[in-house]
Amino acid sequence: MNKLNKMKFMAIVIFAFLFALSDLEEVAEAENAVKIAEKTDSEKADSEVEENIDDEDAEDTDENREENIEEDDEFDDGGLNFVVTDIDEGKAYAELTGAVNKNTTLIYIPKKAEYNDAEIIVNSISDSAFSDLKGLRKIILDADIEDIDKSMFKGMSRIDRLIVEVPKTKLEGFRKIFEKKGIRVKEIRAMK
Repeated sequence: MNKLNKMKFMAIVIFAFLFALSDLEEVAEAENAVKIAEKTDSEKADSEVEENIDDEDAEDTDENREENIEEDDEFDDGGLNFVVTDIDEGKAYAELTGAVNKNTTLIYIPKKAEYNDAEIIVNSISDSAFSDLKGLRKIILDADIEDIDKSMFKGMSRIDRLIVEVPKTKLEGFRKIFEKKGIRVKEIRAMK
């Protein structure tokens, strides 16, 4: 083999190694996000059992929680930033505004976030939520979000590498939304 062919061969080996490494990092981050979600769900289930033990204490706790939450409160949970957008009939709603770690490659958007010991329903994503996340590779969207805007991804250098996972029941709806708004991602698929 001459020197030029050896150099080409080494370049291909290095490229294959880096590609495999990036997939391993993505898998590790996905596993970590699932563990966090499972832990959070487990903790929430445990707290629900404790709250059901004494209904009177649970009602008092809920009233106290509502007093500790106001519209426009900003908080973070699970590595994400949120703002309380509405409180209606004892339920609080929040908008995802971004990620705590601007270098994250994976975001899991839950149905509910926790703030001041209360569950806040995540029902929207701000127009600039992902704009500073240049390395973002995957979004797992479990929350009941009805709309996605193209401006959410402004500033992302490689949106064509982004994978979006949504509940199977919403898969076709999100594919239509992304197509209609001209948002071209690598793949939109059902959550595993």
